[in-house]
Amino acid sequence: MKKTPVNKLKYSEAVAELNNILEAMKNKNCDIDELTTMTRRASELIATLTLRLRSGWNVWVKTETSREHTPFAECVELYQASQTSVRNLRKL
Repeated sequence: MKKTPVNKLKYSEAVAELNNILEAMKNKNCDIDELTTMTRRASELIATLTLRLRSGWNVWVKTETSREHTPFAECVELYQASQTSVRNLRKL
């Protein structure tokens, strides 16, 4: 299965993929070859998202150019979804 390039993923998609990788890693039957692949992908996701955030990327605003806008209600929905993901990660 071909993975989407990290720079093409939305924030919520990247976080969901990280959650899936974490769950798979917790499985005691995880194959060592799969573990290596998952670790690389997780590292790539984390590095890219960190770089985007440090450069001023706003995860709750979806725009392709600086002249576009995102409705406030949509920003709030994206923020709430991310907070749910954070709470789920903290439960682990």
